[in-house]
Order: sequence, then structure tokens, then C-alpha cells
Amino acid sequence: MQPLDHRYLGFQRFPDGLSGSELAHFFGLSEVDRSIILQHRGPLNRLGVALQLGYLRLTGLPMSAIDMIAPDVLAYVGAELGIAAPRLASLRAMYRRRRTLFEHQTVAKEMFGLKPLFDHAERTLVSFLRRSAVEHFATKDLVRSARIWLS
Repeated sequence: MQPLDHRYLGFQRFPDGLSGSELAHFFGLSEVDRSIILQHRGPLNRLGVALQLGYLRLTGLPMSAIDMIAPDVLAYVGAELGIAAPRLASLRAMYRRRRTLFEHQTVAKEMFGLKPLFDHAERTLVSFLRRSAVEHFATKDLVRSARIWLS
């Protein structure tokens, strides 16, 4: 799995109208992706994991239960998995158990090697970035510093 080292198209939501190449880039599934997704039972669970993975690639954030999923995304991911996807859905409508949502978010994060940032580490990172902001004025330089600190 490649790290999340590219720019995101959306921030905290699906952007309006993804192109075919954007769908393929963010929601296309590799063989490794498929092998992990196929470990989950049932087509809706597989669809849920695939959507979490693609959304994490797209926005850098896990998808919440209330996010409405764009019909073209549902259709694309359904075709990738060879299943009939619903035409209109939110994750809340797809999951019977709330816990399943959190499990799928965790699977997607683990596929990228992401780990939780605990309170102490977050405070230390913020302090580091405040000190770095004195030297670096460009956001990209601060982001680069944060990535180095986090690795």
C-alpha cells in the first residue's frame, strides 16, 4: 500500500462531480486492496470497506455515517467489486451495526499504516509546528515538517 502522500481533492466531504480518472485513482482497487476487502462477509460490508478506503485516499479522513455517497462513486465501487451497489446511500443506511462503521474505518486506516495520534503526541506536534512556523512561512514547508516529525 502506498502512503497518503498526494493532495486531496475534497476536504471533509465528496467534491462535486469526480471525473472518471479521479474515480479510478481514488476508488480503484489493487489486488492487495481486493484481498483485504474480500475478507469481509457480505456485499454491503465489502462495499463499505472499499468506500472507506477510497474516501480516505480522497480526503485524508475516514467517512462518517452521515456522509451521502455520490451515485457515480457507488456505481464505480460496485463495479470494481462486481456487486450491485445501491443508487443512493449514506453509510448509516448501509450498516446495521454502528460498530461496523468504526471497524471499517479502522481497516482502511490500517491499510495505509495510519495510527491514532494521542493527546500527548498531538500537543507535542502542535508545539513543534509553532516553533517551525517562525522559520517556515509556506504551508507546504510546515506540512513537510509535520510529516517528517510524524514518521
